Amino acid sequence: FYRGVETQNPAVLESAISTLTKSLNVMKEELRENRIDRRDYARRLVFLSYSNIDADRVEKGRELLREAFRLLTPPDASCPDSSAILQSICSELLMTYEEIGDMKSCQDLVSQFILAGLNIYSSPYQRAGHIVRTLEAKPWWDAYGQDSRFRWINDLTSTTNFATIRDEVELLLPDEDYTKIGDGGRMEHDARVLEGDWREVVLFG
Repeated sequence: FYRGVETQNPAVLESAISTLTKSLNVMKEELRENRIDRRDYARRLVFLSYSNIDADRVEKGRELLREAFRLLTPPDASCPDSSAILQSICSELLMTYEEIGDMKSCQDLVSQFILAGLNIYSSPYQRAGHIVRTLEAKPWWDAYGQDSRFRWINDLTSTTNFATIRDEVELLLPDEDYTKIGDGGRMEHDARVLEGDWREVVLFG
């Protein structure tokens, strides 16, 4: 599968998705017989959905995500693992509609999530891509104070680590084709809050 994504080879992707689908069908039988945890099956559904979306089978990917969603709702408050999987499902489903500008479908989806009892969103008009439930709402955070939750910033800005970070960036410079922030896709909105010509290389994502 990863080779297919890297090379964008349709035949390799097709073979990988076919193998993953067959494996999932076997697991489905085990699920019916209560021989596996539904969370394990849901995780594999989610991975297969990602595979289909990467292969431009977006509708099939959505179908698999919805199946995983039904499997894990109503959410089990005693199982944080299920909540994490559900949040991934919701985020990915929303992304498939946001990428084509279908905000009405996004709002409808969030309304369904709220009705299903998910403690992720409070309004269909607010769909944060990343949510930290325990993060306090504050207008300003002290990055350097003794009680700061962001003391790791010291590691990034210290003169001790400057040379290491600079060397890593310089290693990337010759080979990497940096993407201009705001050139379409998911990061298009970032261009509206930036001035100048900003480029990025995605390290993980």
